[in-house]
Amino acid sequence: MTRRCQGLVDLVPGETLEIHPDDAGRFGITDNMEVTVRSRRGEIRLPATVTERSRPGSVFTAFHFAEPLVNAITSPGVDEITGTPEYKACAVAVFPALPA
Repeated sequence: MTRRCQGLVDLVPGETLEIHPDDAGRFGITDNMEVTVRSRRGEIRLPATVTERSRPGSVFTAFHFAEPLVNAITSPGVDEITGTPEYKACAVAVFPALPA
């Protein structure tokens, strides 16, 4: 797993949600703000990164870190022969997280 590669962990120490500035503005999300990402399978909390790397209407997060467990909210689909997970894409709602 990528999280076991210390060089990458040094570059990116934790999971973030990349969101386009247009969407962030519409949802009241600012850079480094804790957000909730909810799908039909569950929800996670993580900090937002406001960036133009993500297209408007889409968000991105990796699934390389032990926490938050991003795979818990994505599709459970796998290839029938190899067991390889399908491309991780699913519909989500994103909003500022309530105080813990």
